[in-house]
Amino acid sequence: MKKFRHIVRISKSKKGIFAQLIGNSGDSIIGKRYIFSNTKKIAPLDQSREAGGDFAKLILEKKVKEITFDRNGNVYCGRIKMFAEGMREQGLVF
Repeated sequence: MKKFRHIVRISKSKKGIFAQLIGNSGDSIIGKRYIFSNTKKIAPLDQSREAGGDFAKLILEKKVKEITFDRNGNVYCGRIKMFAEGMREQGLVF
């Protein structure tokens, strides 16, 4: 029997990233939008890594340790990759 993993689905735009945690029944458990700021002295890639770590903390509060990462058709590089790396740094298993 295959073990179900929660799904983290990522969508991106020019200004930010939208991430959501999807549960067993297909409903969204957590949804969060991160908008990148040009006024900060931090590069967008680093902002994306911080956002991934922040989102991972929300997931870990729900007692979820293993996820499936759905990049929603986006190439795994740049902001998407940094978001995933931020989640891995917090201890999530993909």
